[in-house]
Amino acid sequence: ATSTAKSEDALRAFCRLRDMMGAVPQAYVAYTREAYLSPGTNDLRITFDRQILGCRYLPGEGLRLPLRAAAVKSGGVVFEIKFTNAFPRWLE
Repeated sequence: ATSTAKSEDALRAFCRLRDMMGAVPQAYVAYTREAYLSPGTNDLRITFDRQILGCRYLPGEGLRLPLRAAAVKSGGVVFEIKFTNAFPRWLE
């Protein structure tokens, strides 16, 4: 399957789960992300999120981050590790 077909399949699966759960928007979140992928594969992805903004979602506001969004008071960076197969040994 092509990359586009895989993306469309993933979107359809997400929408099915959203509908099954009755999930609705709750918050706006925006950030500056720095991402790193393992060479030659997508088995490992590391991200650093900075300049995090957020606010409550209000129906009808659309998809743009509202001007009322405020900076998160963490004062730091969100570090996230995502992996698809085995837990990376260097994290033990």
